[in-house]
Amino acid sequence: MHLELKPVSDDCVHVSIEGEVDLENSDDLREALILASAQASRIELHSAALTFIDSAGLSALIAGHRALVSRYGAAATIVVVDPPQHLQRLLQVVGLTDLFPSVTAQDCPALEV
Repeated sequence: MHLELKPVSDDCVHVSIEGEVDLENSDDLREALILASAQASRIELHSAALTFIDSAGLSALIAGHRALVSRYGAAATIVVVDPPQHLQRLLQVVGLTDLFPSVTAQDCPALEV
């Protein structure tokens, strides 16, 4: 897995994720999201290059969301940018599409891909 954090404005951080997220590296994703949540109330998780995510990765996403909301309140959000089909399906199956809304890169004007 490869992660990259990039502040794109005072209230938004772009987190780019590539490869697989599983039990072995999900803590890296959790830490990246918690770090991003200390910088901005909106996290744009660019996930087009995500090839696999399991329940440990999903747990990391939830932990990142909890850190964000505990810092900024209910208006804080993690949006999933260009999610691959397997991630969209996982979020639908577990009922988390409202918690992690999906957008396209065109919907993120501050995002430079």
